[in-house]
Amino acid sequence: MENAVLQGYYAPPPSASHYSKLFLKHCVAPLGLPTSNDQVSTADHCKGWKRAKERTLGGRSWIIFAIYKAEATDPVLAALDASQQSVGYVTGFSFPWWQQGLDIQLLKRSGKIGTTSLRMISCTEPDQIMNNEKIGKDAMWNGERAKVLAWDNYGGRKGMRAVEVNQNWTLANDHIRGQQARAVIISNDAKGCFDRIAHVVAILALRRLGIPRTAIMSMIITILQMQHYI
Repeated sequence: MENAVLQGYYAPPPSASHYSKLFLKHCVAPLGLPTSNDQVSTADHCKGWKRAKERTLGGRSWIIFAIYKAEATDPVLAALDASQQSVGYVTGFSFPWWQQGLDIQLLKRSGKIGTTSLRMISCTEPDQIMNNEKIGKDAMWNGERAKVLAWDNYGGRKGMRAVEVNQNWTLANDHIRGQQARAVIISNDAKGCFDRIAHVVAILALRRLGIPRTAIMSMIITILQMQHYI
């Protein structure tokens, strides 16, 4: 079914909703889509860790980013770490230690410790995070080259900044006032939306942008099997 959707010949059942059919229609992979690298090369590994922030906390193993950044400067250790990341990326395997998340509460604003003023983050293992980073980077790059990204998608793209979304919103408000027109504007903060992303939707969206299925399943299995520790 998955390949049928991506190739455009899947026929949804009559009971499917209009919006489900519309979504599946937009899941068809574009022609001429570039093929992503289906493994984590040593060069990719070193390049990724060069940009990573040294003080970033890791997962429950307490292996922090600084350790991987240091090992990326040694050819032998860098090749070893890259090969370990490739195991998950190429086969879809999820290491047991990837499935142990460390939940930490952070202050939204300094000095405010009320429950509504805290935000929860889940820290996971650095090598698993870098695999997810590669998935995101490759998806955006493939979408950019195939010209299939949404026109209002500003974040994570060269020559565009997320702050421009706010600028466009302000200009739209000025235009509405100038025309003395009626309008409805919804500023929706999808609170806690990350853990509510439907996995099937995520898989189809990433496959459509040329991401290998094994890499996606490694990420999904890790999320599904995640054990949270405070």
